[in-house]
Amino acid sequence: MGNFADPSVEAGSTVRTFILGKLTGLRRGSVVSASAVVRDLLEASPDCELPPEQLAKLVSEAAMLLGLIPVIDPAVIARKRRSISALG
Repeated sequence: MGNFADPSVEAGSTVRTFILGKLTGLRRGSVVSASAVVRDLLEASPDCELPPEQLAKLVSEAAMLLGLIPVIDPAVIARKRRSISALG
């Protein structure tokens, strides 16, 4: 599952399954927080190799393809980035 921003980056099946699991079942036209999905994904899979910004783009893209309206809170993504940097 490449993405529009960087088609060379591939998300693993675990990441794709998690994202689709969070988004499927929502009614078309619903607003979905991409930041919340990224937060949940990183909490469920702390060894995820993709940075939070890239994950947010993947979630947003998947949401749009499913007819959802993604929103991103940059502050949440930045906090996740800092917490990952502190661990590594």
